[in-house]
Amino acid sequence: MAVIGTVAASIATFEADSFKLGGTVESSLMAADQARRLMRPMADEIRAMQISDAGAYPLESAADNEIVFYSDIDDDSSSERVRYFVEDGTLKKAVTEPSGTPAEYVAEETITSLVENISSTTTFYFYDSTYDGLSDPLVSPPDPSEVRLIKVSFTIESDPNRAPIPLTVTTQIALRNIIEL
Repeated sequence: MAVIGTVAASIATFEADSFKLGGTVESSLMAADQARRLMRPMADEIRAMQISDAGAYPLESAADNEIVFYSDIDDDSSSERVRYFVEDGTLKKAVTEPSGTPAEYVAEETITSLVENISSTTTFYFYDSTYDGLSDPLVSPPDPSEVRLIKVSFTIESDPNRAPIPLTVTTQIALRNIIEL
């Protein structure tokens, strides 16, 4: 009887651990997919930054955890003011549409949460035209007119006390339209 009880307890423990592991793997895969789906449009928007409808420089400001720029993200022939930022461990996107003539960016931002559980302390790194792949980033906050390449990197860690290991997502974006200015 004791042997059957031990075997039953072992099987129950194995099944419970399997379900936990399955949930952990699923959570990790969902985070990776979410980050991957985010990076491409984010990189496209940053790469295509352009002079604002009010005539402002394409890159308004740059900091470790916030970037503000102008880009036509909805193909309406107007440059929206786009702000990506990390707040309380969540990567967010804020968009302001231009209004009036001459254009102004005074309307309320539309804010969307994109990725939760960001554990990295720095998200954006900025480089000038001398970047060779090994150079250190510009000191933050950089002069926006010096920035020619932006590295976006963040680490997602849903629970630091449980597996899986944190997922780091990184991409580098050359600023096409600023190079031409």
